[in-house]
Amino acid sequence: MDEWQDQLTPRPSPGVFCPSCGYDLRGSPIGGVCPECRYDYSKILQITQETGSSGFAVTSLVLGILSIVGCTGYGLPGLLFGIPGWIFGHYAIRRVDEGRAPASSRGMAKAGRICSIIGVSLSALAFAAVLFMLVIVTIP
Repeated sequence: MDEWQDQLTPRPSPGVFCPSCGYDLRGSPIGGVCPECRYDYSKILQITQETGSSGFAVTSLVLGILSIVGCTGYGLPGLLFGIPGWIFGHYAIRRVDEGRAPASSRGMAKAGRICSIIGVSLSALAFAAVLFMLVIVTIP
C-alpha cells in the first residue's frame, strides 16, 4: 500500500533546486524539506506553482514580436527591441531551469527568444542594406 501511495505523491517539476544548498529536488515530495540541508522549501514551491507565467517570458515575447515588426523601420527599431528580447528570453528560461519561475512559462520564453533572434537577424539585414545603399549613393 505504501508503494502505491508513494507513486501518487506529487513531486516537484524537473529543474527545481533547493534555494539554500542547490540540491536537485526531483523525486522529493512537494511541501517537504530538503534532504541535504533540511530547508523547508514548501513556500517557494507554492509561490512557483501559483503564478501562471513569468514576467520575463512575457516581456521576451512582446519584445520579440516588436523586433520583427520593427525590422521594417530601416532595421534600427528591430535591433533595439530584439536584443533585449533575446536577453529576457534567455534569462526567463534560466529562471525556469532554476525553479524560480513556473515551468509553464518555458514555451513563451522560447517563443520570445526565437522571435527576437528572427527580428535581430532581419533587422541586421535591413540595416546593412540601408548602409549599403547610402554608401552606393554617396560614391560619385
